[in-house]
Amino acid sequence: MRLCFAGLFLLLSILTSPGLRAELREGDTVEAVVAHVAELAIFDSEVRSRLMYAAQLDNSIDTRSRESYLKVLNSIIDEKLLVAKAIEDSVEVTDDEIDRAIDFQIDQYVRQYGSLRRVEEIFRKTVGEIRHEFRETMRQSLLGQKLAQNKFFDLQITQGEVEEFYAEFRDSLPVVPPQVDLHHIVKYVEKENEATQSVRDQVKVIRDSIAKFGDFARFAADYSEDPGSKDNGGDLGVVKRGTFIAEFEEAAFELSAGEISEPVKTPFGFHIIELISKQEDQIHVRHILFSVGQSADDVELARAALDSLRQRAINGENFEDLAREYSDEVETRGFGGFMERRWRIADLSPDLQAIILQMNDGDVTEPLTYPKDPLRAAFHIVYRKKYFPEHSMNLEDDFDVVKEIALRRKRQTKMKEWVLELRKSIHVKIRVADN
Repeated sequence: MRLCFAGLFLLLSILTSPGLRAELREGDTVEAVVAHVAELAIFDSEVRSRLMYAAQLDNSIDTRSRESYLKVLNSIIDEKLLVAKAIEDSVEVTDDEIDRAIDFQIDQYVRQYGSLRRVEEIFRKTVGEIRHEFRETMRQSLLGQKLAQNKFFDLQITQGEVEEFYAEFRDSLPVVPPQVDLHHIVKYVEKENEATQSVRDQVKVIRDSIAKFGDFARFAADYSEDPGSKDNGGDLGVVKRGTFIAEFEEAAFELSAGEISEPVKTPFGFHIIELISKQEDQIHVRHILFSVGQSADDVELARAALDSLRQRAINGENFEDLAREYSDEVETRGFGGFMERRWRIADLSPDLQAIILQMNDGDVTEPLTYPKDPLRAAFHIVYRKKYFPEHSMNLEDDFDVVKEIALRRKRQTKMKEWVLELRKSIHVKIRVADN
């Protein structure tokens, strides 16, 4: 028997994607309602928008087909049943949860389209208008997610069920791609020289010009020395507290939405920061970087420290112990420099991928540029602990992966059964004919 993995947890994945149906404005034509689930309306435009999106993912779907239309309509009805049940059970989502979800979605659009300015152009709306129009859709989405999580999160699966699942679906399980366990030691480049007064003066002039003329993105494109963000108007996306170095983060969190900072000094140079949005533990910011330059001596000190640590590892010292003692990266230092378990080779950067594939287990790279933080220059050495070649999924090597797939399928089956029961207890009225 074959298993369609694209269908696993489809309902919950749909719930995480906000609809793009805009609110009606004065002068607009009233939209056709094609179904009601309790007090929740489903609009024709919502069904057709979802149908068009599905057709983009699967070109075998005929957007003119009545059958396809009704399938999409029924999937939306299933979603609305969860929302209606959540309302009935007094499930609540907070404004902060909604704000964080919207920020995450906008950040995804920024990653997809390249910049916040481009997102605004595509939607033909400001970020504020996009946030406003997503709000109710996102609230409903989160209600359905929270209800489903409360219902099925604690669902367990036994070893026997995993083995039965594997026996039934082993021919449909995906091939496991090449993977690798990696550890590293990071050293930041610490600057010894101070910024010149001329750089300070330039930053102040640019900051005053932005305050007067207001086009932060244009100034970022023209003046920023951060290659990772300047072409996106300086946009750094939505990030959690603790992502940036302390000086930058402290200044950013003190700002109000739309406010522009005074020049902020960090080890990487001077920054002008604009806060786009802020919640308790995350911010969405743009910045303009004015580098104060780093000397060859500063770079050489970092590289020399890593060269010494690499030689100690080659001579037999435990790499993970060295990482715990000497790495500058707080997030991985306590775990022996552990980067990621079973990291897919295809997900590595092309440069690192080429190096790792030439290594043997136990080898350590020469010092490499570490580009994780655009605000701080760094190098690292990488330890290839264990390589896992491509192979057919099996219980001996991949039990945890098989278990997770089996558990997802079990949850999906239980979810479908529950939704069918909800159709019996919650009023559903479809206003389009089945033929």
